[in-house]
Amino acid sequence: MHNKPFFSYAFLKPVYSYNEKDWYQIEDRSYDESTCTFTFTQRFSQDSVTVAVGYPYTFSELENFITSIKVLSYVEHDVLGYSSDGNRMHVLTITDPNVASTYKKKRY
Repeated sequence: MHNKPFFSYAFLKPVYSYNEKDWYQIEDRSYDESTCTFTFTQRFSQDSVTVAVGYPYTFSELENFITSIKVLSYVEHDVLGYSSDGNRMHVLTITDPNVASTYKKKRY
C-alpha cells in the first residue's frame, strides 16, 4: 500500500540563481507526488548555479519587513518567544484600533 505525502509540494515553483540574490523561475518542471521529486529541464549559462524549491526568504528579510510594518497603526506586534536558535517568534495582529473588540470577528 502506498502512502501519499501529508503535504504536496506540487504548487511550489523551483528557482535558480547564479549569485543567490537574483532568482529566476524554472518554467519547464514537473512534480511526482508518489516520490516527492521535481524534474526539470533547464540549460544554465554558467557553471555554478543554486537551485531552490522556492524563492529563499531569510530571517533578516523577515525582521526588516516586520520593522517596516509594526509602526503602522493597525499592526500590533508581540514576541511570542524564542526559537532554539535564539530567533524571535513574532505575532502580528492586524486590526483597526478604532473599532471596539465586540464588533470584531476573529479569523485564524
